[in-house]
Amino acid sequence: MHPKFKDLTGLTFGKLSVIALDPLHSKYPQKFMAKCECGSIRSYFSYSLTSGGTQNCKSCGYKNSQKVSDDRLIESYNKLHNVWKVADEVGLCGQSVHERLSKIGVQTKMNYFTDDDVFYLREHYTTYLLKGKLSELAKKMGRSKTFICIQAKELGLTDISRKKKLLENFKPNITKETWLHRPHPKSNLGKHPSAETREKMSISNRASQLRTSLDVDKRAAITKKILETKYKNGTFANHRPHTTWKSGWREIGGKKKYFRSRWEANYARYLEFLKGNNQIIDWQHEPKVFWFEGIKRGCVSYLPDFSITEKSGEVVYHEVKGWMDDRSKTKIGRASCRERV
Repeated sequence: MHPKFKDLTGLTFGKLSVIALDPLHSKYPQKFMAKCECGSIRSYFSYSLTSGGTQNCKSCGYKNSQKVSDDRLIESYNKLHNVWKVADEVGLCGQSVHERLSKIGVQTKMNYFTDDDVFYLREHYTTYLLKGKLSELAKKMGRSKTFICIQAKELGLTDISRKKKLLENFKPNITKETWLHRPHPKSNLGKHPSAETREKMSISNRASQLRTSLDVDKRAAITKKILETKYKNGTFANHRPHTTWKSGWREIGGKKKYFRSRWEANYARYLEFLKGNNQIIDWQHEPKVFWFEGIKRGCVSYLPDFSITEKSGEVVYHEVKGWMDDRSKTKIGRASCRERV
């Protein structure tokens, strides 16, 4: 017998009453056979009983930890006949509801649409349909109304083009007739645009039509003017707040600039580091727009991310790209023919 052996026979720990020493585990640390209040008998280590770690069997512990009781699940399932609807009602996931109902024995197999269900549907569908009470039929059959309608269509009991007697006396809410009895939502009932407004609308439409009818050179000139205005106003690239690359204003090396990504900002910090160590003379962010003269379609301009003045006095351009798409390749390729990029 081990010197630390302590006989626990006859003692009670929570819901467990120790019966005898487990003959299969008599060596230290010993196991004891204990009976729970629910009637189950199992073997437990002596230290788990004496430390208070085990005070009931697994079945009782599972029941005590349940968020929703089995009776509540059975009641909800008998009412809804749908695992997912039961899960929404009791606040559990559908898989947990299915496993527990299967363990209880309430849901032991798939709820197939049997021949008896088909016979019952053929016999009663038309009656409930004419009364407009298909929901009651679905409830009696333990199905959803949508499922009943689908099965009726497959069995040829209904037709989508049939006359709906319940809707014969239904009159839709016609908008114009409603406005005769109620105020117009924008208070413009019976009003018409003034001559001045019509003229402005006409000028706008004519300008739009005129631009589409221009030749390629004039349309390219208009596009270039628009891009130059955007660059002048600092709106060359639109702000996109809901992105992962986090654009925004940052001050680096005494220069407050709008960087279009954290990568650009980090590269600017790297260039400032090089400048501080006298490896380059200076750097600029988006200093110059390259216009591709003679190009009338596609990429007509290119705005490089950085210009770097090297110690030799030569100016080179660096580009920071997360995705090198076809458009970016075209821009860089056309710019490289003119400058060192």
